Amino acid sequence: MAVRDVIARAIAGERTAQALTQADLAARAGVSPGILARIEAGTREVTLDELLRLAQALDVTGSDLLRKASPHDRARFGL
Repeated sequence: MAVRDVIARAIAGERTAQALTQADLAARAGVSPGILARIEAGTREVTLDELLRLAQALDVTGSDLLRKASPHDRARFGL
């Protein structure tokens, strides 16, 4: 599993926990729904700017999203 997969799971997990659709989150963050879909699918790397905008739209920090990774993944990637 790559770091992008860990981040993808964290974003998707937080989005669904807040009962937001991809379209809702994309609009809040100012990214296209297609880009968000690819980020969440793990087929596209998220830029730092996108990560911060998505985190802000979810009312969490980028660090909060990274902390949502499993302990194994955090240790593996030094998060």
